[in-house]
Amino acid sequence: ATGPLPTARAPGTGPRTPFSSASFFDASKAFATSHRDRISLEAFESLLRWLKEDGSEIAIFDACNVTKQRRAKLGELVCALNDEAAGRESPVSIVFIESICYDEQMVLQLMEGKVQNSPDFVSLPKAAAMADLHERIRHYEKVYQTVAHDEGPYIKILDLSSKASVSNVYGRMASSVLPFLLALHTMDRPVLLYMLPSGDEAGSSPQYREALVRWARSYARSSELTILTSTEPSALAAAQGLADASGGPQPQQRAMLGPLLV
Repeated sequence: ATGPLPTARAPGTGPRTPFSSASFFDASKAFATSHRDRISLEAFESLLRWLKEDGSEIAIFDACNVTKQRRAKLGELVCALNDEAAGRESPVSIVFIESICYDEQMVLQLMEGKVQNSPDFVSLPKAAAMADLHERIRHYEKVYQTVAHDEGPYIKILDLSSKASVSNVYGRMASSVLPFLLALHTMDRPVLLYMLPSGDEAGSSPQYREALVRWARSYARSSELTILTSTEPSALAAAQGLADASGGPQPQQRAMLGPLLV
């Protein structure tokens, strides 16, 4: 689909989407659970028809398949589709993708983006929307079951691509889809460029190194820095001081960078 990106809404404006309150995601409520299951399965069956009829190759079913029972049902539908098309079409394979985030600050930022852009919270002020989303997450946590090895192929992305755990993923999934997933990110990842003054004497002077050290110590995400530097002595000296101050990994040298620190 193409079109303009969604813009952040003004808090507390417009009607709220039906069945969007946190109570609708309470697994102890039979009506809400059956309603959500029905909607999910209808959407998944539509996805399978799209794969079968349109000659498409890859589809992503973005849903909270947090229980083993729900995932097993999806697997049954895929098997039924393959049995129906046996000998006539290539079989459809299913791979579960699980995103696990332990970084509380990262979770908070993702939640803020959710309440700003999702129609689920369009009529709520930010504080009320965040409280509602917290409650929804607690409902998910009560029934959440991580994907297990016996459920088939899976990819687990930890802390938004900082680490991945992969099981029984081969071929195109491993060579194309997995790198694509690892390249996705929803958090800001700034690229900072620093051009050293011309001449080794100026670039290696304590004045510039100390300025970089002060900046690194005050930068909130200094431990996340990946430092790329040219092979010039002045750049190497400045990069090493920056790495020592930030507590991050050692600088990586790149001859094509000229006198840049990145």
